[in-house]
Amino acid sequence: MEYLGYFEEYKPENAPENLLSLGVVFYQNEQDQDFYELIEQYRDTAFPRVFVLLSGDFVGAVVNDLETIAPAGAKVFLLEEDDETPEVSWRFVNGVFVAPSAAVATGRDVSNRAETLINAGTQIEGVQFKTDEASLQRLRELIDAFKLGLIGSDGRSYHTAAGDLLTFKSVTEVEQFYSQALLYRSSILERSADMQQLDPIPDPSKEALWDVSKTLSEVLSEPN
Repeated sequence: MEYLGYFEEYKPENAPENLLSLGVVFYQNEQDQDFYELIEQYRDTAFPRVFVLLSGDFVGAVVNDLETIAPAGAKVFLLEEDDETPEVSWRFVNGVFVAPSAAVATGRDVSNRAETLINAGTQIEGVQFKTDEASLQRLRELIDAFKLGLIGSDGRSYHTAAGDLLTFKSVTEVEQFYSQALLYRSSILERSADMQQLDPIPDPSKEALWDVSKTLSEVLSEPN
C-alpha cells in the first residue's frame, strides 16, 4: 500500500482563468504535488488500480478512477495488487484497514463519521453538494457578490466536486441552496452530539442512524 498524501485545495500560480471561472478546484499534498498530475502516472497499468480515501479514521471512498471524486481533506492511499480492499466505513488502525466489529464505539468514532458525511454532502435540488465549511463559505461569498451587484444577469456557474454544473441567477437562489446545505450540516452535527450522549454509543457506521428525517429515538426503536 502506497500513501499518496493528504490533499487540500490550492490555487496554482499559472492556473487557466477559464478553469477557475468554471469553479474547477485544484488539490495538492504535503509535498506540494498536484493531485491530478500525481495520479496521471497510474492511468495505464497492468491491473485495475484501487484508491482509498480516508476521512479521519474512516474509509470515505474506494474508487478505481480518482478523477470522479474530490480529495479535499482526505488522505489517499494506493493499494497494491495483493492488498485487501476495504469497504466504506472501515477504520484505519495502526496502518491497517479494519472492518467494523462488535467493539463499543467511542465519541471520536461518531465525530469522525459525522465529518465524513459532511464532507460527502447531500443531494440538493438533484445535485450532490459537499457541506464542509469551505463549500458553505463559497456560497456565502456568492451571496455577498450578488448583494453588491458584482454579478450580471447571466448569473454565476460552478462545477461541484461531483462534476455537476450549478448555475445561480439571483441571490434568492443562492440563499435557498445555502439554507438546505446548512440545514443538512447542522442536522448531522446535532445527530452526532445526540449519539455521543448514549450509553453504550451505537456503531456510527450504521447508515440508518444518520437518517435525519427521523428523530434518533425513532431510528433506535426500529427493528434492525
